[in-house]
Amino acid sequence: YSNGAYSFLEMNTRLQVEHPVTEFQTGVDLVEAQLKVASGQELSEIFPNGISRNSHTINIRINAQEYKSL
Repeated sequence: YSNGAYSFLEMNTRLQVEHPVTEFQTGVDLVEAQLKVASGQELSEIFPNGISRNSHTINIRINAQEYKSL
């Protein structure tokens, strides 16, 4: 609520298909971390030394759609 106007933010709490890429790059099991957060643990408890990246990754998704003219 700011200046009399409401704002809405979409929050997507599910893991996306890209999560294995993130896990590979950080060494973090995201499912385990998500369950720990859901059980009430603080991120500072789960990752006391923070999260660091240890590689570079390129993730590519190709979408194809058939086009039909009317």
